[in-house]
Amino acid sequence: MRALGYDTTRLKLSAFVLAGAIAGVGGALQAYSIRFVSTNDVGVARSVEAFVSVLIGGASTLIGPVAGAVVVLFIERVMPSYIAFAETLLGLVFIVFVLTARQGIVGLVRASYARARA
Repeated sequence: MRALGYDTTRLKLSAFVLAGAIAGVGGALQAYSIRFVSTNDVGVARSVEAFVSVLIGGASTLIGPVAGAVVVLFIERVMPSYIAFAETLLGLVFIVFVLTARQGIVGLVRASYARARA
């Protein structure tokens, strides 16, 4: 299918290959840096953490998952020293974003900016 003069199949395949290459380089650098690789690095918990980060931040932009990862890591790493139920808090934040803000943090910021300009 050609839309706007671009071969979308080739573009999707190229994006997939580029993402895989970047992930591969990142994994190699992590293994070199830590000098140890275990199965915990690629488990279900890590995949769920990435999924929650994307949903909280917003999947429509590159900055969305980054913002979501900052929130998730803050709740997972910093909040347990202040409250005993940090993982429950993360679950509640996830539920609130899924039910009320489907575009994530980035979508909320965009909507607020649009309302402020109007």
